[in-house]
Amino acid sequence: MPDWPLPSSVNTALESLASGNSPVFYKREDKQTQNFELINQYDIPVVTGANINEINKNFNQVISSYPTTKKIVPFDFSTIKDEIAPIVEKFKHIYSALDYK
Repeated sequence: MPDWPLPSSVNTALESLASGNSPVFYKREDKQTQNFELINQYDIPVVTGANINEINKNFNQVISSYPTTKKIVPFDFSTIKDEIAPIVEKFKHIYSALDYK
């Protein structure tokens, strides 16, 4: 049985999808969602609702016939490792404020 998390954060929805879950994005009507185009890009279904009963009803409708979503392909950092390594090396002497004694 798949997991159907109901995040209202784009980042959480994408992490869930990348982890193999079947997220349903809850689009809050009282807040503006940044990067919402990513939800559409990966075909993650969206629910809204004025109250918990409406949200629950819409959620159950979505999961009863969950659509096919696009897979998130992990980025292969090895292709840019040689470009990044010298930059990281240049700043390796800098420590976070928590490390100061």
